Amino acid sequence: MNKLLVGTLAVGILATTLFAGVKKVYVGMTTSEGKQYVIECTNGNSYNSIHLGRNGMWFSGAWQLGYRGLSINEVAEKKCN
Repeated sequence: MNKLLVGTLAVGILATTLFAGVKKVYVGMTTSEGKQYVIECTNGNSYNSIHLGRNGMWFSGAWQLGYRGLSINEVAEKKCN
């Protein structure tokens, strides 16, 4: 019975991870750097302080995400999938 439960949980977690999507994208706050977005995913993950740098690259806090020329919705799709 325990093996069945563990197997079912593993399949559920794998399916949630594989089929994750964007739940919500919104502006958390506006700072001197501009709008700070929050991305919420359907699998429970969330990302805060996502903002567009002056160089056209997207950042999460101080970390460069490596996405240039994308909209916030496209960035959200990449982060959640």
